[in-house]
This record gives sequence, C-alpha cells and structure tokens, in this order.
Amino acid sequence: MPGAAAAIMFWVVESALGAVFGKLIPDTHALGIDFLLPIYFLGLVMGFRKRPLWLPVVVASAAASIIAYKTVGSPWHVSIGAIAGVLLAVILPPHHSGVEARP
Repeated sequence: MPGAAAAIMFWVVESALGAVFGKLIPDTHALGIDFLLPIYFLGLVMGFRKRPLWLPVVVASAAASIIAYKTVGSPWHVSIGAIAGVLLAVILPPHHSGVEARP
C-alpha cells in the first residue's frame, strides 16, 4: 500500500507542475506535443492486445467515443468511450473475457 500512496502523491504533484508550467508553452501544436496524449492511450490499449476478445472492447469504446465527440463534445467523449468499453467487458462471459471463474 505504501507504493500506491507514493504513486498517487507523485501523480498529483506532477499534474500540478504540468498545470503550472504547461502554460509556458504557447503553441503545443507547433511543437507536436499535442500528439503525446493519443500516443499514450494507444500504448495503453496495445498493452491489452494479448487478452482474449480485447478487440471488441476497443472497437466499442472507440465507436462510443467518436459518437460522443460528435454529439456531446469534448472532454466527455473520453469518459463515455471508457464507460462503453467497461460495460462491454462486464457483459462478456468470464470464460471469453480472460477472467477465470472462481470455484
């Protein structure tokens, strides 16, 4: 548990530093920094590719996120896409989702 507390503490501190010093970068698009967050999410998604039926969850999440972006707008499309993926993963049977049933 101490490791988790340390990780959360560093996350909060680094987020605060990013909020303060991020304003010093006038045009993130010109520097290509605006591309880092999508690459980070792609890395997270690709980390799950060895799990069974990961592709339907990713497709459902992406579709819901795109539809939400067009209808609700940013930043809600991220949360809506995540919720759609989680809901599909919950609906999938345990033996197909890579989670073994406990006796």
